[in-house]
Amino acid sequence: MEKLAWVAIPNRHDGENYSALITSKDGAEIFAAWVLIIQVASKCQPRGSLLRGDKTPHDSSSLSLKTRAPKSWFEKCLCYLETKTDWLEIEDIAEGIQPPVRQVTKERKERKERIGQKRMEVITLILELRFIG
Repeated sequence: MEKLAWVAIPNRHDGENYSALITSKDGAEIFAAWVLIIQVASKCQPRGSLLRGDKTPHDSSSLSLKTRAPKSWFEKCLCYLETKTDWLEIEDIAEGIQPPVRQVTKERKERKERIGQKRMEVITLILELRFIG
């Protein structure tokens, strides 16, 4: 597929992660941001990642600019999903190294404590995106 005009999103509302998210403080905003993230990721290359055209990762500011939704939604969403769900997969890319070095969440916490190491986070979706076209 060259161009996607829409994405299919699961309609199951009885899952544990969804139930906890939607009933949490700011749950509606977080879920709205998640849907917008899925839509942005569906158009990125590689599909499902959150990489801009210049291969730098999207962040809450760029997602806000691209979707015109408030930056605060994406800040809340990314924090919530990273810490309380398995809906995101985090990859750290050391500057100048390709392909990305995959890290697990426990290792990620340890790396934050190291001084002088610059990393960029790339968020890809674990949630299976099903494209029908």
